[in-house]
Amino acid sequence: MKKQLFLIFFLILFLLLASCSYAKASSPAETTAPVTEPAVTGPSAPELKEGFFLPVSGLEKGTAGSSLKEANGAMKVLSFAENKLLISISSPGDSEQSHDTVDQDALQSALLEAWNSLSAEEQVLFSENYPSLAALLDKCFADFSALSGLFEDAGVLPEMQTLMQNPDVPSAWKLLSDTWANVKTD
Repeated sequence: MKKQLFLIFFLILFLLLASCSYAKASSPAETTAPVTEPAVTGPSAPELKEGFFLPVSGLEKGTAGSSLKEANGAMKVLSFAENKLLISISSPGDSEQSHDTVDQDALQSALLEAWNSLSAEEQVLFSENYPSLAALLDKCFADFSALSGLFEDAGVLPEMQTLMQNPDVPSAWKLLSDTWANVKTD
């Protein structure tokens, strides 16, 4: 009796497996064309206004604590670059992540749109403040330890240390600063 039940069970299992493989073979052939990912669009103009332009235009030059405010603004801009310009691409279970960056043409268009949404006063302030903030960030990448006291005094040292430890942050900053340099605002 046990042998007969075993044979019936085995026969049912065999038929189920055979029908599954038959269904797979008889289904329409799957396309072998690679699946393309949608283009990475990057930050919108309102995001660029809030995360890039306003932190820079909001800096007050020549006031008490202006260098500390500039350090805080630099951290905000760099954090924005990391969060909005580096798009994490990883598979579930992957221990390593790779990064892709946004399309430079789309970023340039969004930067111009964000610039045009600023008031005339914000544009002037941004134009006055941006060169020194950009220089500060460039110095950070050259020798962060020499500037760590400034960021500590500004109260953003832990955030800056985290940003500086990310090996992809310099490329995010470079993408943002280089793209901004190519935007024609006249």
